[in-house]
Amino acid sequence: MRVSTEEQAVEGYSISGQRERLKAFCVAQSWETIKFYVDEGISGRYTERLALKKMMKDIEDGLIDVILVYRLD
Repeated sequence: MRVSTEEQAVEGYSISGQRERLKAFCVAQSWETIKFYVDEGISGRYTERLALKKMMKDIEDGLIDVILVYRLD
């Protein structure tokens, strides 16, 4: 999950709101929610984000089966 401070103010979608919607989707699919990767207050144009790097490492290590995102933009 990620949201810049500007996006949160303009669009009104917070990290907590994203988390709740993603959790609800997991419940509907009977999927276990294991981990959230959160880069709060950072623009999506930057790929050198700590949580993104950790997620990519976990993918490389075979620790992730499914990735859910709130929005792709």
